Amino acid sequence: MPWSRGVAGAGSILSGLVGELPGRRRRRMRLRDGRADIEVRGLHRPGTESVADELESALRRLEGVHWAEVNAVLGRVVVAFDGDQVGPDAVLAVVEGVEEARELHTERFPADRPDHPGDVEALHRQLVALAADATGTALGTAGRLLGVGPLPPYVAGLLSVADSSPGVHRFLDGHLGPAVADLGLALGNATAQAFGQSPLATVVDAVHRVSLSSEALARKRVWEEREAELSDRPRGVRARPLEVVERPVPLPAGPVERYADGAAAAALAAAATALVITRDPRRAEAVLGAVTPKAARLTREAYAAQLDRLAAARGVVTMDIRALRRLDRIDTVVVDADVLHTGRYVVGDLTLLDASGDAARFRRRAAALLDPADPTGARQRGKWALGPPEGPDAVAARDLRGLRHPGGHVLVLRREGRAVAVVAADPEPDPLAGPLLEAARRAGELVVAGIGSGVGTRAGCRSVPGGTRLAASVRDLQREGRAVAVVAARGGAALAAADCGIGVLVDGRSVPWGAHILAGPGLAEAYLLLEATAAARAVSRRGAYLALGGSVTAALLTFALPGVAARDRAQLGVHAAALAGIATGAWSAYDVARRPVPVPPPSTAWHAMTAKTVLRDLGTSPEGLSDPEVAERRARLPRAEEDEPPGVVGATVEELANPLSPALATGAGLAALAGSVLDAALITSVMGLNAVIGGVQRIGADRAVRKLADATALRVLLRRHGEEVQATADEVVPGDVVVFHAGDAVPADCRILEARAVEVDEASLTGESQLVTKTAKPSDSAAVAERASMLYAGTSLAAGTAVGVVVG
Repeated sequence: MPWSRGVAGAGSILSGLVGELPGRRRRRMRLRDGRADIEVRGLHRPGTESVADELESALRRLEGVHWAEVNAVLGRVVVAFDGDQVGPDAVLAVVEGVEEARELHTERFPADRPDHPGDVEALHRQLVALAADATGTALGTAGRLLGVGPLPPYVAGLLSVADSSPGVHRFLDGHLGPAVADLGLALGNATAQAFGQSPLATVVDAVHRVSLSSEALARKRVWEEREAELSDRPRGVRARPLEVVERPVPLPAGPVERYADGAAAAALAAAATALVITRDPRRAEAVLGAVTPKAARLTREAYAAQLDRLAAARGVVTMDIRALRRLDRIDTVVVDADVLHTGRYVVGDLTLLDASGDAARFRRRAAALLDPADPTGARQRGKWALGPPEGPDAVAARDLRGLRHPGGHVLVLRREGRAVAVVAADPEPDPLAGPLLEAARRAGELVVAGIGSGVGTRAGCRSVPGGTRLAASVRDLQREGRAVAVVAARGGAALAAADCGIGVLVDGRSVPWGAHILAGPGLAEAYLLLEATAAARAVSRRGAYLALGGSVTAALLTFALPGVAARDRAQLGVHAAALAGIATGAWSAYDVARRPVPVPPPSTAWHAMTAKTVLRDLGTSPEGLSDPEVAERRARLPRAEEDEPPGVVGATVEELANPLSPALATGAGLAALAGSVLDAALITSVMGLNAVIGGVQRIGADRAVRKLADATALRVLLRRHGEEVQATADEVVPGDVVVFHAGDAVPADCRILEARAVEVDEASLTGESQLVTKTAKPSDSAAVAERASMLYAGTSLAAGTAVGVVVG
């Protein structure tokens, strides 16, 4: 069970929150599954490598400690120990001893450090804010019923405007830290609204706090799921402190900031005008509370919180939630060229040195000999050999170095010791490299880091220096007035310097701890995050429009209604817009997260390879895969998520998601505000009844469709560990060996291993009605219709039998 030092019960939670104040924040410490994760004073500052060495050595000398790893980027040390031999207090005593010996014990824990996803303080703050909202709602309602006089109206109004203003949040964040600022505003607003007898305001804030609590729980859950994996790869590679230069210019304003700045000026002007015209402070206060950017801010908050929760369900770890709140301001995306490659090598261009040679045959030989992980190593099989240029061959290879792509290698293919061709071994592009670059273009201007990579030239975009100079390149772009997102697998300082750093995890590499968001392995999650970046601007603009609509409605009601009713009824427009913004933001995030990752075109010429080479590269055999291998490969596939069938409530809500619902709801709300409660109830009842009927009908139709789909699912015959088993088409994975008979449909793209009198109907693929003869021999044709060694998904065997291996 997770353990946090000094946290037990509500009293400890409150004392812990008081300890969040600058200079008084307690040490953050967690214990889970035999590991202690302890915050260390001053460890995040550059120049503390010797402190890290001493701390690790002291902990490893402690009896019962298995290992200790310092993560200077996070300012923490992770210790694995045997709880029967040593306790957490003894481990903590060692840490405190090193701090005192190094004179770090007087240093303050930074109040502006983002919440670690595994800590409980973020969740505690939301729970306290929720309790305050519940208390405020109860007190406000009781005050109305008992007729107790509220606080002066301008107190609640001013606090509401302050809580809704991004500028006020930035000011308080900088002086108190984000944690204290957020909680202080929440408690102050709840108290003011309670005594101001405005319970609806606390209800809106409670809905917002539920969203943030759900986000904190999701972050904690995904961290606990991936903590061991992130801590253990690779052992002994320390995350060193990052030297991050301060942002050269302020972050450009986004749609919410621009609206908030305009709304603040408009609110003051409108309140002053109302006071001059009506000479009624209550009406001026009502106008001040009406013109507020509350809906705009909460729309963005709801979008970011829901996006974080849904991303966590896909294994994404958000280290700094503030980066998700900046997505709507991103206008430039820097993609490190290194992240666009798989780390493997493939055969590229080939030039004959023997004019009588067969280029296609030589290419197949080179592909069979090339080691994708170590292309520079010499390999020989029979009379054929592939390796680096040597002796007289080096001259020809040097003259043909233009064959290779940047980062590639030039090799020489030899037959019986004589050079017959020069071959380029090029970095294999990641299958999702193209879709990722397109998503980056939709999110903003695409910039490629790595001038020598040639990726920027091929993509037709700007290139900047990468590697160790990437952080400086990011600062140069920010100096131009840009809001920059970075997608990279290394370069922690550059990821930390970015306004949103997306770190891609790569097997065998150290974790890019400087990133705000950790995604992967693979580019699928990074692709979806860039899609979310492109959508964030539209979501924030929608929130600004909702805020404007709510403010206009509230202002009109302020002048149209008398006395106290002006203040109370006007706030309904603001709060309704805020609730609509929360719903809109959450739904928009769900819409982005449910988008499928594009299926990339095959980047490997499986049709031109020999069967043995295909099986080698896929890591399989003619006997097929074992069950553990199948499970591992299925886990690596992009998730083709199938929507769960909605219940009655979900189907009803989805039925309400149509263009008429907002108009009807607005009409009902205006009718209620005008005093025509019966008309409002009639409109609402008809809407609800129609949605329920439609939802029930939809559930019945969905069930019938699912039963039909299950009954007609495509069946395939697979070889699994030497045995033939029946399975459905959606259960196959790359490397599966499929057995085909006449009449069988092809479930996925397959390279033929064995063929006996095979004829295939490819009309669905090529439009040609004539049957196509297939064979197991390699095919060098560039045209899909002429690749005789391949079976493509959607086609079917008209005659013969075949065995194929799934390649995509």
